[in-house]
Amino acid sequence: MTEVVRKPRNAKEAIYLEARGARQSSEKLLPLLKLIDDDDSEGPGPIDEIKGVLTAIIEILAKQNQDLAHIKSVCERMSPPPDSAEAISTH
Repeated sequence: MTEVVRKPRNAKEAIYLEARGARQSSEKLLPLLKLIDDDDSEGPGPIDEIKGVLTAIIEILAKQNQDLAHIKSVCERMSPPPDSAEAISTH
């Protein structure tokens, strides 16, 4: 839905309209404040869960990076150097 913005009649009205728009925008952000509200009595909150998921993703990516490095090193040991006669004769 498109909001119709009217031109203010004077400076006071312009300030009022700007302040009202800022208030409406900030009220829309209130649910985000609930996410960062630390209440340890309720256990881990949503931010803690997000941190846990991100930590798990980083650990998985680190493991994949190690695995790919290992695969690369094995492949390099198994394949002949690109300038060898064996590499040229197979192509």
